[in-house]
Amino acid sequence: MTADSANVQPMGHVFDFHEACAYEKWLQQPENQLAFELEVKLLREMLQPRAGESILDIGCGTGSCLPAFLEIGLKVTGIDQSTYMLDLALQKTGNRADLYRGFAEDLPFDDNSFNYACLFTSLEFVDDARQALAEACRVAKDRLFIGS
Repeated sequence: MTADSANVQPMGHVFDFHEACAYEKWLQQPENQLAFELEVKLLREMLQPRAGESILDIGCGTGSCLPAFLEIGLKVTGIDQSTYMLDLALQKTGNRADLYRGFAEDLPFDDNSFNYACLFTSLEFVDDARQALAEACRVAKDRLFIGS
């Protein structure tokens, strides 16, 4: 991880170690893996990102999407509330992605910092979805993708 948001206030549900491991196991089930792969394919088709562009995965969790973004040459940043989820994301990405601990409702990035932002299975875990979406729109220069 490269940074930790200062003065972070707990919001929404924060996954503990056991929940993070259970989520990762759940995601590996064939039917869930298929749904995930279809979401990533849809994101690629809709956003048509180009190598060198940047994407912020808000609520990146265990980093399941991050390798797919790296594979197409994007500059990848992920943010999540759970240090346990971020530990698993770090195992998947090594030093190839920037990972931050923070909250969707208060992103620690400047306006228009990323070409794209995405939220995959994230909004259901925040207290204020409207604020999370406003923040996503603020930091995304070009487009926002929401998958659930």
